[in-house]
Amino acid sequence: MKQIAKIFLVDDHQLVLDGLSRLVDGEEDMQVLGSANDGKTALSLVPSLQPDLVLMDMDMPVMNGLEASRQLLAGHPKLRIAILTMHAERAIVERMIKLGVSGYFIKNADKDEFLMGIRLILKGKKYFQADALLGMTQKSQALGQGSSEMMKLSILSAREQEILSLIALGKTSKEIAEALFISTRTVETHRKNIHQKLEIKNLAGLIRFAIKAGLVS
Repeated sequence: MKQIAKIFLVDDHQLVLDGLSRLVDGEEDMQVLGSANDGKTALSLVPSLQPDLVLMDMDMPVMNGLEASRQLLAGHPKLRIAILTMHAERAIVERMIKLGVSGYFIKNADKDEFLMGIRLILKGKKYFQADALLGMTQKSQALGQGSSEMMKLSILSAREQEILSLIALGKTSKEIAEALFISTRTVETHRKNIHQKLEIKNLAGLIRFAIKAGLVS
């Protein structure tokens, strides 16, 4: 029986919550566990409900998403929180990464990219939408260890990140193709693009990068 991921939604706009609920519940491997309209309510519900992932807005009354995420992660460091917001300001993104969130999405994200990013996070990876990391440079020290890897990771599409994680796990192109229901030729094309985008020439380098970027442990 397929395991169903339980998602908790936090947003002060009911229309957004309704849309997210329809999107999540429309997927066979996900379901909405509950929701809240502000960070304080989320703090009171999330610990007992123990969701697999919390989708958190930033701007909310009573308690914003930054403070709610900080308190939740302070008490439950293994909790997966993904930010879903209209804000892509560098300072905010850096702060959330330092807090230890597992993902960051802008509300104009493509549906397929959003769902693929969520599934990567549910597998224990991290996913930061490329738009959320625009303007950040490798000289930035605010991200701490692994900052350059995180920024390079944003260059890859969600599919390329998924393939990279499978490569790092030792999967062959044929095995990856079978797992993702795509052709081996398509996998090889993605592999070539990954090498070019990351400027890494060999398999060992890809594996080292994937580990530093948190795609695999």
